[in-house]
Amino acid sequence: MASKKFVLLASVLLAVLFLSVADVSGAYEYDCSNYWCPPGEECYMHYLYCFRGECKYTPRCKKKAT
Repeated sequence: MASKKFVLLASVLLAVLFLSVADVSGAYEYDCSNYWCPPGEECYMHYLYCFRGECKYTPRCKKKAT
């Protein structure tokens, strides 16, 4: 009985992980050329993850170096 609950829980956790990674990969189809940052900050590409040789990045803002 406990093993069935464990398998069910593990399956749900894996499904949630897979869906969240799939969502992240599709959400960031833009780069710094079309990303807005507030005054005094600049855009850079932040590393998210690599999977099977394909790396994903997302634009982020950081304070400009003075």
